Parts: sequence; C-alpha cells; structure tokens
Amino acid sequence: MLRHVRKRRAFTLIELLVVIAIIAILVALLLPAVQQAREAARRTQCKSNLKQLGIGLANYHDVNQQLPPGDISANRVRGITYTAGNDVGSEDVKNHTALLLLLPYVDQATLYQEIDFDQATGIACHGANLGVNPTGAWATNPNNVGLDGPGGEDGPVHKVIAGFLCPSDSVTGLLTRNDARHYHTERHGRTNYLMAGGSRGWGSNRSWMFHANSTRIMPNSGVRVRDRGMFGHQGAARVRDMSDGSSNTIAFGEARQAVGRDTVPGISSNHYSAAWAAYTWVSNYVVTHPNRNANHNNNVRYHINGPRDTPGMAGSAAVSRVRHHGGTASSAHTGGAHFLMGDGAVKFLNENIGVDQYAYLMYMGDGELPGDF
Repeated sequence: MLRHVRKRRAFTLIELLVVIAIIAILVALLLPAVQQAREAARRTQCKSNLKQLGIGLANYHDVNQQLPPGDISANRVRGITYTAGNDVGSEDVKNHTALLLLLPYVDQATLYQEIDFDQATGIACHGANLGVNPTGAWATNPNNVGLDGPGGEDGPVHKVIAGFLCPSDSVTGLLTRNDARHYHTERHGRTNYLMAGGSRGWGSNRSWMFHANSTRIMPNSGVRVRDRGMFGHQGAARVRDMSDGSSNTIAFGEARQAVGRDTVPGISSNHYSAAWAAYTWVSNYVVTHPNRNANHNNNVRYHINGPRDTPGMAGSAAVSRVRHHGGTASSAHTGGAHFLMGDGAVKFLNENIGVDQYAYLMYMGDGELPGDF
C-alpha cells in the first residue's frame, strides 16, 4: 500500500517580506519609547545630581554659616589685577570655585585632600587683560595640575566627577582650552551645573554679583529691583540674605557644554564651557540680563536655552550660527532646564518663562515674588 507523503510548504518570498515589514514596524514603534525611557532616566539622574548639590550646600552652610564663595582670587574681576607672581599691590591668581570647596560635602573628601589651595587650580583668563604672561600661575602648581604640567591629565583638577555632569549632555571627556584667549593648553573636568550669579556679573570691574548694591529696571513691569544673585566673586549669601524666600531663589542652574560652533543647541567653543575646579571668566555663573528695553537681544540670548547670536546681531551671519552663550542656562532636555533652588528643591523651568519672572527667581532680594513657575 502506497503512502502519500505530504510535502512541507515553505515561506513564500511575499510572506517573508511581510514578516520583515511587521518586525520593522514594531521596532519603529518601540524605539522612541525606549529612547524616551532612557531620557526620563537621565533627567531623573540630573535632578538627583542637583539635589545632592543642594544637600552639600546646606551642610556647608551649617558648618561655615554661609555658602561657599563663587570664586576665590579669580582673574579679571572686581577691578583687581591678579598676577602670576607676588608683585606688590597685586594678588596671586587662584581661580578656585564653589564646587571645589563643596567636594567634602558631596562624597569627594579624598579628592578635596589632593588639592593644594595655596596654588592655582587653573589660569582660565584673558591674558591680554592680565598685563603679564600668566603662565607662572599655572605652571607652578604641579600639585593641582599633575606631573604632566600644563595640558597634562593626571592632576586632581582633571578628575571627571559624575555628580557634576548631566547624563543627557553628549559632551564627555576633559574640557580643553587652547584658544587665542590663553597662553597655553589647559584641561579640566567639566561641569553642567553653574552658580546663580544674578545679573551678568562675571567680567572685569563687575561688582554686582552677590555683594552688589546695583539695581535694574525690569523690561516688562518697569519695576526697579536689586539684581544680585546667591554667588559671586570672593563671597556668597547666607540663608538670611534670601529675603525673597529660599524657595523663590535660584542657587544653581544647568548649562550645556560646547558642542560645536555651528551646532544647535550648544555653545561656540570650549572657552564658554565650565570646569568644576577653575573659574573661567564667562562660564561658572548662570546669569540673566534683562535689558530695560523688552525687545533687546540680551533678553533673548541670556534666557533659558537662549541663542548666543540671533539673525541681525553682529557675528550671526546665518541662522545655523545660533548657539548658547556662556552663562546662559541651557540643557539637553526638551523645553527647559533644571534649577536648584535655595531651599534644596529642584525645579524644571520652562524655556518660555517670562523674562521678568526668570529674573525675579535669579535675584535673591529683589522684593518681587515670581508667582507660579
């Protein structure tokens, strides 16, 4: 008796293509969800980093009865000429920062012990403004720079501290500065978290950070307010200085690192990126700059995620040149940036927040309440 053997039917080409198409569709649907989940985790970690900074600030204040100075013996500020030597009538460059002083309070006590506070942690200056070749301040601090000297990577200031970095920022590795503003190459560990400096107060003869008595007319309300922030040159606030309330005062703001001259968003060069160990002229403080003219370009470019250049401004030949300015709060998160408030809370401020409202949050004693934010 003969048996009929049933042949096994294979997939046709059309069936195979249909299966592949279905798989591709499923992957396309799932991939954005995976990416969103990863970004949500990164945002949570960024928020946690700022929260830990807030705890560190509170502990520092308990011990020292004030917050850490924004910078110490920084070059090109307050009309003081700091030099690389011990000239009569001048002071040595140190360029120490608040984050440097906070190390023992954020689980970095061992690294803190490696720092020689009698020496500079970076030159980070405009050499032409210094009046002398500043190489000495950097070259004579091997305890901080390391055995490789200028440009080396084995000193304590080169350490990359995860808690000082936003995991959403794609820029990694050491911050390298070797542009025309410096006499040599220097490298530092980066940070995405900048001190609140009030209203544009980083440069020479700028004395309106923290200890200033200057006032400003707000562009939209026309109200005159005091425009100092929580941190500044050679000083910082105490809790009692936050007369607007610690929950209404920004302590630290998030800022992106340099990602390329013509990349949006980002800032134009490493010169505008921040290092945790060294003051860097325009990069350690997040500031606001409300000009009394509500339509002034500075009200745009110093706003959250604001561009450094806008069409029509000097140096902005095309829209592709739009980039964040040093000192401008910005982030890799969509729609705004994280901010640490004076009471230790971390808020995500929308990039569309009003210019006046944002400034009221940046100033700790303006007498104006910012309202809901």
